[in-house]
Amino acid sequence: IDGFASPEPPPLAFIYEANPVHRSVNGADIAKALSRTQTVIAFSPFIDDTNRFADFIVPAGFPVPASEMMRLSPSGADIKDPCDVLRSIFTAAGVSVPASSASRKETLTALRSVSADIASFTADVERIRTMHSGSAKFPLMMIPAELPSVGDGSLLAYPYANKNHPEFLLEKEELSVWINPQTAAKYRLSAGDSIALKSERGVLDGLRVRLSNLYPTECVAVPVGFGHNGLSRYADGRGVNMKRIAEAAVDSSGCALIYATPVRIVEESP
Repeated sequence: IDGFASPEPPPLAFIYEANPVHRSVNGADIAKALSRTQTVIAFSPFIDDTNRFADFIVPAGFPVPASEMMRLSPSGADIKDPCDVLRSIFTAAGVSVPASSASRKETLTALRSVSADIASFTADVERIRTMHSGSAKFPLMMIPAELPSVGDGSLLAYPYANKNHPEFLLEKEELSVWINPQTAAKYRLSAGDSIALKSERGVLDGLRVRLSNLYPTECVAVPVGFGHNGLSRYADGRGVNMKRIAEAAVDSSGCALIYATPVRIVEESP
């Protein structure tokens, strides 16, 4: 998906239940590429940050049996699986596509190939954090805090209002970030202080300090899943998207450096 963020995007793009404009660290570049793409066809049950660039939106299937979907649909409606819609489009364009069963098998195989060894991954993250510690320019590590009550950024864990997240997570339009008390004392920060973080990629403001011993020293944990632009009135403009300034590279071991982005605290955006 990140490879799509190029100066010369393809003339036709399909987006299947994905929201890379928000979820990718290259989201801003992907948005620019989509705006220049001649035709964008999206498959999704929701309007979100990415498919607002789409020329056509096909409702993606919900997890209900086809017979139940037929019963709930208007009389005479032609109900199709989204995969069959894709095949119809490619067939009409004269492109050979695999059979339904083969396509699903290939998808499962692809998913298995990217499964990670969590223990090894955790060691890589700690190695990167240690490697960057002590940098004069960016002395802190920004790490993503993934909260089950919020979601990963794709749907904001609907229904938004019914989730059991801390009431101070969003306060006065500022997003809470967590800092170890020792680190906060080092930088003369107190709970409730407003800060901004700066990395090599830019500045993230609208942040409010919270203290927590759950996170290591010399780190700032920023919740992911916020900062939407196009995902309902409940999500739009709430908080900020930490991926906008997160490290976009992958190191030689395959570890995504978003999990250890060097940053420093600044008072306000330049």
